[in-house]
Amino acid sequence: MNRMPVVAILLFTSLVSTLSVVHASESGDFEIYSTISTEGSAHAPDTLVIVDSRSSHQQPVGEVGRTLHQSALAANPISKEVLGLRFDEDSQESVITRIDPATGNWSVAATRPGVIESLAVSSVGTIYGIYDRKLLVTLDLDEGRLDYVATVRGANFVRVESISFSHEDVLYGVLYFDSPSPGQLLVTIDIADGSILTQTRLTGGFAVGDIACAPDGFIYATNLSWILLRVSTQGEVVSIGSGNLGPFSGIAVFDD
Repeated sequence: MNRMPVVAILLFTSLVSTLSVVHASESGDFEIYSTISTEGSAHAPDTLVIVDSRSSHQQPVGEVGRTLHQSALAANPISKEVLGLRFDEDSQESVITRIDPATGNWSVAATRPGVIESLAVSSVGTIYGIYDRKLLVTLDLDEGRLDYVATVRGANFVRVESISFSHEDVLYGVLYFDSPSPGQLLVTIDIADGSILTQTRLTGGFAVGDIACAPDGFIYATNLSWILLRVSTQGEVVSIGSGNLGPFSGIAVFDD
């Protein structure tokens, strides 16, 4: 059922006053969250933002500079928190954070030696990740445990770059391949054995970074630039537009 857009007026002391329209999708309300990276002359680096799905307008959550930017995000439907992921070059560890979507406050939940590429949370709150390029794992943040599930297999690729669960608990992933020429695949992955169930090449000329499935049937994505991307399940990638505060890093979607 269609709902009217919610209109909010935000006054910033350090930025120009702006009118932000947070749209409702045709299939149900949802909110897109992202963090602003410190690259590309960002106006609000290290800030959690709510993103308009139709214009890519970025609305800060909490104070500007409060939320350290994350390379990947995932919404936890059970705990109602945003999980963040970044790699610490000094310690050579992956750092998983818990972020309050109402305030932008964050804390370190767990660390793990090596590179975790992406995070995804199922409808029952199970946290999945991609470890060491191709390994599907689950993470228990309370116990600090990482458990191997399966090796993603069924296509010729270099690494799994990002994953996200649809609202039907289908695990989507973006795979990077370099032969015969560089490109990316949009795939669905069997979480029982890691096999690739479906695959299609991404088109549109954009490199897709972190992804988040939304209830409108699309997948929203970042590519470490100011541009918000929308991906169809047929692999078509289009630009929605540029953000107003800075480059997108991780991305997550919550149902209202």
